[in-house]
Amino acid sequence: MSMDYRIPNPNKKLTENLVRQFAEKAAKGSDENPSSEAENTLTVLRDNGDTYTVLVTVKDEKTGEVTQKEETISRQAFEDAVKNGYLEKQ
Repeated sequence: MSMDYRIPNPNKKLTENLVRQFAEKAAKGSDENPSSEAENTLTVLRDNGDTYTVLVTVKDEKTGEVTQKEETISRQAFEDAVKNGYLEKQ
């Protein structure tokens, strides 16, 4: 089975919107509390070909509680987020 790359990806706008929302929430937390900037991170754990397995670390602004969870993000969404400045490489 082959993929027809001429057909636009119907999930592209949805993916870009989700990445933008995630980045805005992370940026909002770092704007209000500059020390939290390093605590809201997305760490690449594994490269799975067309996806990445990432560790999302977020510090709650009100309680200071740090939560971590493992998620999967498409390579394209990750690269778009970096390219558009929503995520920064460190």
